Amino acid sequence: MKKILLSFALVAFFGLSQAFGQQRYLDEVFTNVDVTRDIIYQANISVLTGTPQLDTFRLDFYEPQGDTSTARPLILVAHTGSFLPPPINGQCTGVRQDWTVEMLCTMLAKRGFVAAAFSYRQGWNPASTVQEERTGTLLNAAYRGIQDGFTAVRFFRTNSATYGIDVNRVTMGGVGTGGYLSLGCTFLSDYDEISLAKFIDPNTLTSFVDTMLSGDIEGKLNRTLQVGNYVNENSEIQFAFNMGGAVGDSSWIEAGEGPMVSFHVPSDPFAPYGFGAVIVPTTQEFVVNVSGSQGVQSRNSRLGNNNSFNSATYNDPYTTAANAVNGGIDGLFPFNRPGVESGPWEYFDSTNCPSQNVAASLQTNPDMSIAKATAYLDTIVNYLSPRAVCALGLPGCVLTANEDELDAGSVSVFPNPTAGNLYVRSTISGNNIVGVEVLDLAGRSIFHEQGLKVQEYTLASEEMTSGLYFVRVSTRKGTITKKVVFE
Repeated sequence: MKKILLSFALVAFFGLSQAFGQQRYLDEVFTNVDVTRDIIYQANISVLTGTPQLDTFRLDFYEPQGDTSTARPLILVAHTGSFLPPPINGQCTGVRQDWTVEMLCTMLAKRGFVAAAFSYRQGWNPASTVQEERTGTLLNAAYRGIQDGFTAVRFFRTNSATYGIDVNRVTMGGVGTGGYLSLGCTFLSDYDEISLAKFIDPNTLTSFVDTMLSGDIEGKLNRTLQVGNYVNENSEIQFAFNMGGAVGDSSWIEAGEGPMVSFHVPSDPFAPYGFGAVIVPTTQEFVVNVSGSQGVQSRNSRLGNNNSFNSATYNDPYTTAANAVNGGIDGLFPFNRPGVESGPWEYFDSTNCPSQNVAASLQTNPDMSIAKATAYLDTIVNYLSPRAVCALGLPGCVLTANEDELDAGSVSVFPNPTAGNLYVRSTISGNNIVGVEVLDLAGRSIFHEQGLKVQEYTLASEEMTSGLYFVRVSTRKGTITKKVVFE
């Protein structure tokens, strides 16, 4: 493919808008953040004690102080913890009030996003000497966490007016173990995906995850171990990121699924950077083979799922640093650390943690400090934000359109001008349209739809007012931008 710049007017606008001052979402434009704590977002069945029981689950909501916007992009953040609470997880972290989670949410809120750190169900048996029990109980813990992530999304859609949420711009992120959750919410979409051979209990010859007990993937159905919440809302997320963690299997990632950014330490001993085993931090035991951030981003980019942000132009030092080590995969930022390390973005107060947990945690973060953790989080947010802006269709994305070098007409947009519906058609068989976005002359995204898998898309005329627009079409092979006049 060859890259062709958009019209000079559009690119110039974006450049000038950033040159003359700070821009919301790309820079810290707010000084202070308000936090509303202990909001109950669901009641559900917990198995943490071994006996199923109804419990409530809470979240903390971070928003820019003094913000007058009533439709803010939402970023949900899932904490780490190996699906067990401290100190029984052998760590000093594992709750939504972890220093790293609070700092990350604060940084994002200062840029104009709103963020929510949410607790999710925990509980499995890492100490079992039986391989099948370790695998089965962990897979079910991850499945419940994914259900809870979707429930948190639906909570905010149900209460969007109360919290000032833009329901069409929802991001799911995860720190450490939370990365498994955000990856699962992005790519787990079909029951067949948890019926692969490695997810089958050899004793019963069925999936370790029994949906008759645990319910559907989105957690809408009432079952023995699941209570459906906000079942009339959709669970869709438009963008995601993970800081560590892995996806259950690379085959979960299909064309048309969500754009995602990944941060990972290649020497992480618990979650593989490429393909490998999940290792239990407490017992150092093998659980199951999974695909880490390198495998995820390689496949996601190849399928065109990251087109919404990797078709943009980035001239920042964070992108330059990532590109020097990510093998040319935009959206992947590996942090190469000396020795074995997992989460350089982590910090914890050792005075509030058992000494044996402190020692274990420092084995994979030996030079832990607030300064180190803050530096890594700063890098993460600065790399993440411009890609979130592009993926979510927010102002500030410096676009570059990709045209097929052999067939510049691989996407047809007609009629143009139009006084009625606009039809967007991929002229190459199998090159499905996965996203359509409309921007005005000021570069503002005024309409977008993602997650498509169609050969032709119809943009209804009532969505538009008269004028000149840019229509950005993402396909499996690339992204093309066309000028269109609505009469």
